[in-house]
Amino acid sequence: MFSSYPCPMRYLAGFPGKTDVGQDDDVSKLLSALKNPDKQVGWIESTQRQFCEIMKRKPYVVSGTNLSELIEKFVLHLSEAPSDCYFDRKYQADANVTTKSLTSIQQLGIKMTISYGKRLNLLRENAENDLCQVLMHCENFLKQTSIKSSQCSLRGGYVSYDWFASSIFLIMRGNKEKTVKFLQQFSHLLVSAFLWIPQLHRSFVEEGPQS
Repeated sequence: MFSSYPCPMRYLAGFPGKTDVGQDDDVSKLLSALKNPDKQVGWIESTQRQFCEIMKRKPYVVSGTNLSELIEKFVLHLSEAPSDCYFDRKYQADANVTTKSLTSIQQLGIKMTISYGKRLNLLRENAENDLCQVLMHCENFLKQTSIKSSQCSLRGGYVSYDWFASSIFLIMRGNKEKTVKFLQQFSHLLVSAFLWIPQLHRSFVEEGPQS
């Protein structure tokens, strides 16, 4: 990303207005299967295979509402299976979560996210406050559980900006509740430690002295 705000004009070409792709037959079938999945052995692989086939043949249909619904439903089912949950957290989202003072890096990241989202016509006027609350929720529930490891230890909180949570916020079109719910469910999965850097950072703590 850029080291200053706003972004250089050469990177701010005009974006088209908000256009949501209509429901595609293949996507509809996949969404229907995800609503009531037959969770037999191999259902995850089958779902992944169908998704990859759609992406190869007509990637333009996997966007907007289609994309958000697909990832919401898939992550929901994975988070409900104990065998797929690597991180154990119990967190109740508080609608009145306190927004603490932001670092300069966080302020810059939020400005860039909101600017980009508004240029894509994805966000409402109060989106900045909603994004701040999303980031506070993420920070709160990522603190709930850590995994001790003798291989690596990281001290202190994550000091950079949470671009992954911001990207999900944009995919969910600025819907704070959907974003927090998705990220909370996603945080249980092992893959979150590879895709979500703050999650990776929180997954390792310094071990205490050996007894």
